[in-house]
Amino acid sequence: MSARDGRLFCHTCSFHRHCQHVKDINILMNSEQDLPEALFELMESLLVSSSFDEVKPQPISKQKIDFDIPILLQERYSSLVNTYCRTENGVLLFPEKMDQVCECGSQFNVQSIPSGPPRYLFCKTNMFLVQMHTFLCTRQDCDSRIEFDGAEHFLINMGSYLVHHALLRDYMFHLLHSGTSMFNYFKVWRQMQIDHGNTVFDQQMSYRKFRWAWHTYINLLGPTTRQRISLPHLQK
Repeated sequence: MSARDGRLFCHTCSFHRHCQHVKDINILMNSEQDLPEALFELMESLLVSSSFDEVKPQPISKQKIDFDIPILLQERYSSLVNTYCRTENGVLLFPEKMDQVCECGSQFNVQSIPSGPPRYLFCKTNMFLVQMHTFLCTRQDCDSRIEFDGAEHFLINMGSYLVHHALLRDYMFHLLHSGTSMFNYFKVWRQMQIDHGNTVFDQQMSYRKFRWAWHTYINLLGPTTRQRISLPHLQK
């Protein structure tokens, strides 16, 4: 099985594009179960994505997410992040300050350190470069640090990339109300990004990355919320 011209092609059967093998693979690709690595590679080739190696990230976001968006925060939720965050040379800066107190009782440094190189933040039709920062405790014998969680800005921080909650909620409601599969939703989202001129989308985002961000988001919603929104296949 391979991808030709954006479609599945079976090398075993005479009906190369319409055999039972192709039908079975299509069903499996649109399911919510864990998929083998070889199938992910096939799906990426169908999407004409780049073949860069991917390692499953360790999410930085740990703060639980409320299903209902507080009224006082709805304006921020619906605003593009570049309208309220400081930008330096075209790169958004997160976070700019830290008001928390360390568990040892000391303050965190006013000056932060960059958390690696700038990373891409993915929204529904936009992509932004973001420079995340880490704050260290001022006490010399304390190694505590605070990394950018992203929750206060409605972002999932996957470490090597970020995804806005609005995109993941949009998929959630498509799944709930119309049964849209994640793979089909990703194909539509990819096309929207391309239509908006984001030519580097295929080099920076993949179906696997979107899937990892989705499961991180669902896990942060917690089991009570998952029951409330009736996603039985996520009650694991």
